[in-house]
Amino acid sequence: LLPLFANAERLIIDHVTVIEGTGRAPQPDMGGVVDGPPLVAVTPGQLAANESGRRIDARGKYVIPGLMDVHIHLRGAAAPSGPGTKWEESSRAEALAALASYLYSGVTTIYDAGNRKELILPLRADERAGKILAPRIFATGNAITYPGSHGDRISIHITDFEKDKALLDAHIAGQQPDMVK
Repeated sequence: LLPLFANAERLIIDHVTVIEGTGRAPQPDMGGVVDGPPLVAVTPGQLAANESGRRIDARGKYVIPGLMDVHIHLRGAAAPSGPGTKWEESSRAEALAALASYLYSGVTTIYDAGNRKELILPLRADERAGKILAPRIFATGNAITYPGSHGDRISIHITDFEKDKALLDAHIAGQQPDMVK
């Protein structure tokens, strides 16, 4: 499968105010090119008339860097709603809707700090392969905790670090988390 962005329309944005997020003052009346997911060019004023793509006059509009949400638990990990609905189907559909809402809000990167591995890890793999439209997903998979603590329902239980080191190593090797929580 080609990534979803392979068929994305090339955009030419004229007269936009660019906010870099570096502390530098906003730069008014800039032009930019969006080709696939990245913004590939930014120049003063309007871009040349021979640039191909859909042209947008963005006077009074702003371009900012993508936002990051660095602690979420993606929706979809709960039991399915509705009779006859399989957990995997309802959860994935709910999670995909939540991912779309992040993009709609300008969030281009998320960190899921603990979730069902059956939900979040396939979504992370699909996002990285370009099979779904989603923010960049970083994930822990299952969190690591001790029995009876917060989130232990979907966590790997560690009671003694030295005795449970093999369990922790197996978790990391099997789930390949971006971070361990």
